[in-house]
Amino acid sequence: DEGNAIDGDECTNACTAAVCGDGVVHLGIEACDDGNPDDGDACTSQCALAGCGDGILMMGVEECDDANA
Repeated sequence: DEGNAIDGDECTNACTAAVCGDGVVHLGIEACDDGNPDDGDACTSQCALAGCGDGILMMGVEECDDANA
């Protein structure tokens, strides 16, 4: 408990350690956090924004993604 009301730092407002997948974007650490382990949406299970060339097929957006340029 670092004593602040900022949910986007290393300690959440629930006094738990911030982790990828908790649904809160941790500033300077994660690009996104949608709270699920699904790699087929806009935010990967590694809390990175999905994009063309990352090797992850975004359903409904990409026809293919073979992880190369």
